[in-house]
Amino acid sequence: MLNFTCTSFSHWSNDWQSTSTSLLSKEELSRLHQMLSTRRKTQFLAGRLLVRVFIAEHFACEPEKVNLAAVAPTFASCGGAHLANISISHSADYLAVAIGKDMLGIDYELEYPSRDWLAIAQSCFHDEEVSWLQKQPKSVLAQEFLRIWTTKEALSKCSGEDLGKLLTTIPIINDVNSWPKRLAEFHCWRGAIGRGAYLALVGNGAPTPPPFHLNGTYRTNFNDSRGSKVRLYRIAASQLS
Repeated sequence: MLNFTCTSFSHWSNDWQSTSTSLLSKEELSRLHQMLSTRRKTQFLAGRLLVRVFIAEHFACEPEKVNLAAVAPTFASCGGAHLANISISHSADYLAVAIGKDMLGIDYELEYPSRDWLAIAQSCFHDEEVSWLQKQPKSVLAQEFLRIWTTKEALSKCSGEDLGKLLTTIPIINDVNSWPKRLAEFHCWRGAIGRGAYLALVGNGAPTPPPFHLNGTYRTNFNDSRGSKVRLYRIAASQLS
């Protein structure tokens, strides 16, 4: 089981924040009140609400009974029973959630026209990736940068390996990853979500062979269980020793 959904909570119904707050545990409320940034509070509430609703749609558990850790939750439970592993990603008002039986990681990033993507790549990417990006047309540079970044961020979340190390040591070029053998059980699916948004999902223990694509949804509201279909495609593996 590997499922994902994404959304922009700027389009949600006006009462969603109060709905989310009513579902928080005491520990989550304490965590919320410690946050100084209004944006961070809003992201926190949106992520918690979407996870609870998404879990409720897949399991026989009401949203108010879904338990999450107050800080960096990696799984959801109900009545003390483990339901699923989870991963959450925010980028401005955009949000993605993935749930699955095994460990997983998701990353959702937006394209910002004013950013110097090549300069960022030169400061943190593998030399082979930088060389490859330098050869890309300016019109697709942001897209190609974010395809690499989201893949490695999702891998870091799933594997627990340090993101900084993954950024500099494992090249991912033109839909081919060169992950070392120790990461052979991790598989990545990724794709563009509309215009200027990119999503990557990494799973551990996927079916063998892993599916070529994964279908998810884009929601217009947190409780829009049907949504519109989103498809991510698996990238090929070229293992290093």
